[in-house]
Amino acid sequence: MTKRLAMIAFAVTMLFGMAPATAQADVDYGVGSGAQVAVLPGAFGLPEMEFPFLNGKVCAAPNTCVPIYYMNTAEFLGTDLAVQSMDDGLAKLDQWIRSTPGKKIAMGHSLGASVIYKWLRLYSHDPTAPPPSELSFITMGTPEHRPTGLAYTDPTGMYDYRRSEGFGIPADTPYHVTDVCRKWDGYCYWIPGAADTSEKGKSAIHIDYTKVNLDDPANQVSVNGNITEVLVPTPGWP
Repeated sequence: MTKRLAMIAFAVTMLFGMAPATAQADVDYGVGSGAQVAVLPGAFGLPEMEFPFLNGKVCAAPNTCVPIYYMNTAEFLGTDLAVQSMDDGLAKLDQWIRSTPGKKIAMGHSLGASVIYKWLRLYSHDPTAPPPSELSFITMGTPEHRPTGLAYTDPTGMYDYRRSEGFGIPADTPYHVTDVCRKWDGYCYWIPGAADTSEKGKSAIHIDYTKVNLDDPANQVSVNGNITEVLVPTPGWP
């Protein structure tokens, strides 16, 4: 009997030892790395408004946050200005990336995150860009967040001007990207079958990522290549 129990115990140990880990893995997003952090705001926002995002951990010493000011009207004042917004944000981000030595992170929210997505599509494999050992990214609340971003359903056609150049982060990017979405933020989490709730979240949830804790075990984290996607629950919502 003792031998039989020992064999069962050994089998159980082997089974659980070989099974995938179910514990919440830590998300490495550059906290305490001493990096320079470029901060790109969303539409009509100021970069300093994002310094407290993610519990302020990204901007806390020894990191240093640097505001990136650009023409950030997004789609709300027409397509021509939307195109200029993206182009201006991209140019200023690229200039900062190429002129800033050492460890650096680009962090963007909403339109700022979409600017980062575009940079990654254009320059992920540019040999003149800084190496992945120096450069990483944090994105929050972008309508290009896969697969639930508003840009993919786009019921009003507000993102048609971007469609020809494609959406999303290139799957083969060598750069580490932490891509964050609050559940029911109607820009990054638009559910067509729950459009009323998604629409409400565009104003009630989207604008504030201050209290988002990326170390919360309640988060849903998935890793695809160098992209770590974090879906943050919103208590009190469906």
